[in-house]
Amino acid sequence: MDCKGIQSSSSSWMIWKYDVFVSFRGEDTRNNFTDHLFGALHTKGFVIFRDDRELRKGGSISTELLQAIEGSRILIVVFSKNYASSTWCLQELAKIADNVEVSQTVLPIFYDVSPSEVRKQTGNYGKAFVEHEERFRDNLEMVQTWRDALTRVANLSGWDVSDKPQYGEIEKIIKEVTRLLDRKLSTPSDDIVGMQSRVEELEKLLVLDSNDDIRVVGICGMGGIGKSTLVATLYCRICNQFDASCFIDDISKLFGDYGPIEAQKQILSQILNGESLQLNNPAIATNLMRNRLRHKKVLIVLDNVDGVLQLDKLALKREWLGAGSRIIIISRDEHILQEYQVDKVYKVQLLNYRDALQLFCRKAFKCDDIVRDYLDLTNEALEYAKGLPLAIKVLGSLFFGRDVSEWRSSLVRLRENPEKDIMDVLRVSFDALKDTEKEIFLDISCFFHGQSREYVEHLLDIRGFYPKIGIRNLVEKSLVIILEDETITMHDLLKELGRSIVREKSPKEPRNWSRLWDYKDLHNVILQNMATENLEAIVIRRHIPEFPETTMKAGALSKMSHLKLLILQGVIFSGSLNHLSNELQHICWEKYPFWCLPPNFEPDKLVELVLHRSSIRQLLKDSKPLHHLRVMDLSYSRNLIKTPDFRELLGKPGHAEHVKILEINESSIKKQSTSSILKIVRFPLHWFYSGRREESIGLLLPSVPHFLCLKELDLSFCNLFQVPDAIGCLHSLMWLNLNGNNFVTLPSSIKELSKLLELKLEHCKLLKYLPELPVRSKASFDHYVAGLYIFNCPNLIAIERCYNMAFSWMIQLLEVHMQSSLRHGDIHIVIPGTEIPRWFNKQSAGSSMSMDLIPHMHDENCIGIACCAALVAHVEPTNLGCTRKNHDGPTFILGEGSFCFIFEMKKGNFVYFMPMLIVKDLFTVESNHLVLLFFSREAFISRKSFTPAGTHDFDSVKLICSTHKPQGLHMEVKSCGYHWLFKEDLVKLNRKMTHSGNSSVRKHMLLTNG
Repeated sequence: MDCKGIQSSSSSWMIWKYDVFVSFRGEDTRNNFTDHLFGALHTKGFVIFRDDRELRKGGSISTELLQAIEGSRILIVVFSKNYASSTWCLQELAKIADNVEVSQTVLPIFYDVSPSEVRKQTGNYGKAFVEHEERFRDNLEMVQTWRDALTRVANLSGWDVSDKPQYGEIEKIIKEVTRLLDRKLSTPSDDIVGMQSRVEELEKLLVLDSNDDIRVVGICGMGGIGKSTLVATLYCRICNQFDASCFIDDISKLFGDYGPIEAQKQILSQILNGESLQLNNPAIATNLMRNRLRHKKVLIVLDNVDGVLQLDKLALKREWLGAGSRIIIISRDEHILQEYQVDKVYKVQLLNYRDALQLFCRKAFKCDDIVRDYLDLTNEALEYAKGLPLAIKVLGSLFFGRDVSEWRSSLVRLRENPEKDIMDVLRVSFDALKDTEKEIFLDISCFFHGQSREYVEHLLDIRGFYPKIGIRNLVEKSLVIILEDETITMHDLLKELGRSIVREKSPKEPRNWSRLWDYKDLHNVILQNMATENLEAIVIRRHIPEFPETTMKAGALSKMSHLKLLILQGVIFSGSLNHLSNELQHICWEKYPFWCLPPNFEPDKLVELVLHRSSIRQLLKDSKPLHHLRVMDLSYSRNLIKTPDFRELLGKPGHAEHVKILEINESSIKKQSTSSILKIVRFPLHWFYSGRREESIGLLLPSVPHFLCLKELDLSFCNLFQVPDAIGCLHSLMWLNLNGNNFVTLPSSIKELSKLLELKLEHCKLLKYLPELPVRSKASFDHYVAGLYIFNCPNLIAIERCYNMAFSWMIQLLEVHMQSSLRHGDIHIVIPGTEIPRWFNKQSAGSSMSMDLIPHMHDENCIGIACCAALVAHVEPTNLGCTRKNHDGPTFILGEGSFCFIFEMKKGNFVYFMPMLIVKDLFTVESNHLVLLFFSREAFISRKSFTPAGTHDFDSVKLICSTHKPQGLHMEVKSCGYHWLFKEDLVKLNRKMTHSGNSSVRKHMLLTNG
């Protein structure tokens, strides 16, 4: 195979056998200067060629010397008074002189002669050459070569050590040799790609210029990412800067096989230059390490540490090491490094495409570029390896010498049977996990790669896997990555590792696996219609038809008796279903095809039930307790004729603490893959009115007095014509969503909801009257985002009353905020209105204005900042829009609008989206509203700290009120404003709101600076 591009430079690399070669006249310097020089070089750990020790008996001296000279990085010549009288020395010198312009460095030392005497061949050198010319009169050309070599080498920069203290001069020489050897990486290899910059980054973390302190640096990263290779390269580069050094390859294996004393022996042996130590007692070993290392500047590398206890037992305390010492600890687990309190942690990253390509080509083609006809296959291999050096090297070696067809075959095989050499390395991290962490890893690798952290933690919590600490541990062990947007991901090879572990005991029999994630495998299990003893979880998301659409027989599900998690989307079932596993905790079944849950299903352990767009008519044919049910979603179930008896769902008082009734639209389901229930409950931004709902179910809101602990209730777009008075009995209710319904008024009992934080009344087209809003209790709470949304309610009368109630409620929330230990909170208010109140003392026409923040950022009397915008929206009648058909719902316009407050700063922006439902189809007339956002001072500072500029950018802030309008809807911000709120302002406002006898007075107060 011919390389397509530039040939590898690796062929020009010199594989050095020695660091230093010394040419000297033995009778002059062997027992004094040269001997001291060799000793100093050896102490530094340099590999030295010394002719009277290294030459093999019986070997050709000339050949051995030539090879030694060629294989040494630095060539030192010690010129002494009798050096020129030795023809052996002159032959060495001639060879050395030839290498001056090669990649080697030549350093002359003038021991007891002057540079001029050597350069001009005078004195003893002149006498020696008279004899040489006489002796070799038939080969004077050779003698002239020796003369030229002397002149050439003597002209190089070196040291004249005549009449100078040898110790000091040798120290200077060692320092220069160290500098020269450290200038380039010392271990050139095909494996070392993209290493230079990484080594330099590590050197900065080690702060090698500082000799006053002792630093410990940790190196972490996933298996096979090149941690050891990186540190080995660094070690070769810097070890000579220390009095002594050691590199312990596998601490974990040493401890496992021999215990800590063997590791201590290896450390001492390497640092003490191979000194043989008989250590059998840990206390003696520890004492010896303390006494022998405390005066040495040492470099210690400990590879593959998998427990802090290993480090503790090594007894490598900083105070027992000499000044300037450095310890490097390599581990897959970042938590170990943090617990040991290293000074810095360096996380090794995957190779970028350029470096990955170079490494692969060196292995697969033995050159630096892609061989012709292999471009697409190379990219496919790199896509599989995803920048992991181990995988790149294994694949490159596997493909070397293979033709195109063999490459294709190998790549197909890899998808089904990953290369064992890669999986074995990755498996080490998995095997070290605790049992629950293994379950989390397998769930993520099989089901949740690319899902939001909130959603994954929610389902894993239902599964009983303690996800908060479990996911954290997986991140620290480099098995899982959490992106900036809180998405959970992992390397594709780790994902494949997890799936191969699930398959390993029975690769060809999916019914024996613990998890199913592939449509084909589920189809095979259903066809077999046999019991599945091990199957605990099925998650099938089939959005794009990968196979011809088939119908599965649902009866096979009845034989999955240990199933705990069931998520089915895009899977079509037929037949009958008499039973589901009584172990099920979470069911999410899109287009559930049956009219009720299976009659023999005992859902006692069921926590969440999501049957979006189902054919269900009633939930249960017979009454059954649902003690653990927290979430139920029957949205877009158009055949529903009877809502559940919620008293049956409770079973007994105290078990309904988290029950929620949800409405979730098609677009959010598709966006989330499965319903991210908790997130949607809090911010249901995507729900659409279902015009196909039969009005007969609009009055079927169940009796609710028994929901004493209900916290979140969502009845949006349920076509409700009234809300019963009994809703006021939900004294624990904190979030209530009644968007998109058909009631004219709310019951007066709403005011009994003393813990209510959020009330949504968006797009209630028939709403005319509002009752008194709840009076907030004085109890503190752990977390809140409070809000009142009265948006696009065109028939609402008594706007003035609505207006004042909203601000009164805001003041109550602020009072609770002031009494709470929690100093972070947001309040959203959207109400009808056209004019920003004068209470907002900083106002501007248009959608933006400058803000003055600095005077208030650290004022303890400042409660926070309130921002307000006047927003108008109306349908553009000439715009026909772009519609599509929702087969189980209404026709609607694609795209949703949004409104956000942007705080623009010099070096970064903070954007706050208001959770408003802005969809063109929901508007019929022009709509004018005031949008208000309150931040506590602490919350504002906290959010500001996330911008790149940090908290030092308060001197220049611009408030921008931004809209994104869906097609066919006109939206415009007419004005904006803000107001800094202080404690005394709150007292003053509350007094006026409380004692003002009529609404006109209150309105006047709000519209003035009052």
